[in-house]
Amino acid sequence: MKTCTVCGEEKPESDYRLHSDKKTVMRYCNDCHLAKRRAQHAAKREERNAQFRARYAANANGVKDKMAAARKAKYAKQGRAALIAWAAANPEKAAEAQRKKMKRGRERLSDYYVRRLLCHPARSAVKQVPEILIECKRLQLMIERECREKR
Repeated sequence: MKTCTVCGEEKPESDYRLHSDKKTVMRYCNDCHLAKRRAQHAAKREERNAQFRARYAANANGVKDKMAAARKAKYAKQGRAALIAWAAANPEKAAEAQRKKMKRGRERLSDYYVRRLLCHPARSAVKQVPEILIECKRLQLMIERECREKR
């Protein structure tokens, strides 16, 4: 039996980890060790998230591409039926997600947003829009925004 230096409880040696030299037993038990590691992990959470966001934005080591490929693979595996079922079960969340998506598209003038302005998928028989038309509409929107800002 050995006494933990953190919690003060007596526990068998099997409840203690070994140091990296694989011979010396640590002074604190597994429970205290895990609590310490969880606290360290939680304290560094924002820093880790900020680093990941920076790597993602810079697409360092293809992080953004890997995430996009993972989303595409997940979508292919789940299929559209799972998304439709989720939207039917969570109409408020689905509407909020759609609003956020459109807001991001509006701010960035994404292809999705511009294509939707040209021909709404639910109300138009046109399915394919030429890239040059999308680019022209994007330029028109940029000009209109600039004119609005100048007024």
